[in-house]
Amino acid sequence: MRRRASVAAAVAVAVLLLGLLLTPGRTWALFSDTATVSTGSFSGTLASPATLTCQTEGSGVRIGWATPTNRQFRVRVLGSTGTQVYATTTTDNSILLTPSLLSAVLGARYTIEVRTIAGTAWQSPQASSRSFGVALLGLWLVC
Repeated sequence: MRRRASVAAAVAVAVLLLGLLLTPGRTWALFSDTATVSTGSFSGTLASPATLTCQTEGSGVRIGWATPTNRQFRVRVLGSTGTQVYATTTTDNSILLTPSLLSAVLGARYTIEVRTIAGTAWQSPQASSRSFGVALLGLWLVC
């Protein structure tokens, strides 16, 4: 009888500890519930990143922006003709661009555009942008 009570107590303690260790995870909620909302629309806006900063760093240039944390950004680098030469998505508030990353040549000019994004379809209406160029045979990027 005593042993049965000890086993029951041990099982109760184990279940209690397991309940403390396993916390509920996050789930994504739908914007609308068709059972509750049958018509209407939802709109919102994402703020553009603040003014872009530009600093030379080693043989590259670091483009940074001030924004609240926990945001995602789409970064595009455009050549002088407007064609995209580099693109990435990041959660950092800066990106280091190097001449080799851009296949830079002397005198080339680039424009970087940064947009705040959420999910796959939402993005800030305006991109923050900054221009920079290449000097000294493509070895240095200059702001």
